[in-house]
Amino acid sequence: MRIGDQSNENTHIFRFQTVDDPSYRFPHSYIEVNALTGKLEIVFNIDKQSTASKIKNWIHPLHDGSIGGNILKVIWVLSGFGSVALFFIGIYRWLIRTKRI
Repeated sequence: MRIGDQSNENTHIFRFQTVDDPSYRFPHSYIEVNALTGKLEIVFNIDKQSTASKIKNWIHPLHDGSIGGNILKVIWVLSGFGSVALFFIGIYRWLIRTKRI
């Protein structure tokens, strides 16, 4: 549960992680409570949203590597090195083909 998000001075947002929520750092389900009356204003449960919303919510944890643990982080680092290696290999092959080296 993440407490303390505040959308305005009269509403407090409380975030909760559900079982199927991919992001443990930034959960997508939340409630809004009126700070003056204590009335529950909005309940947003990601589990009850469309498939498109669920797919969209996987983008952030895949981007920062928080969903796959250390294995996914290592894969992201290796893919970064692979991209750099392909760039330099391409330049080297181009130089050989144009007989510049």
